[in-house]
Amino acid sequence: MGLPWDTRASIESLIAFACELDPDIVEFFYPYPFPGTLFQRQCIELGLLAPGEIPKQSYAYPAIATTTLSKEELAAYRTVALRPSTFGRARSRARCSPPGRLGSSGTIFVSAGRSFANSLRRQRFPPRSP
Repeated sequence: MGLPWDTRASIESLIAFACELDPDIVEFFYPYPFPGTLFQRQCIELGLLAPGEIPKQSYAYPAIATTTLSKEELAAYRTVALRPSTFGRARSRARCSPPGRLGSSGTIFVSAGRSFANSLRRQRFPPRSP
């Protein structure tokens, strides 16, 4: 999400498609124009990046705008979608798995849940635009 040719409609369509799949977690990342890559050259040609410019932002915040959306508008789409049913499904899977495969009594599930919650606390998401 956040390629130069992405529009509000294409991003909203992508998010709607991801929600239709009903995944446990949906997370979107932004592309980064690494120096010397075709993507960097395209960004320069489109005027989204100055020659020699190396963006300081990375995957959690847009390094470039699109031809129709600002970096701030793109940042408003950054989401981690986690529905309440997610933990219930994962917990059921952990309990139904044979011992040793996922750990007894869902130990790995609890550990993964804590890791996920801690990573969310550490991340700083830009405020959503109104």
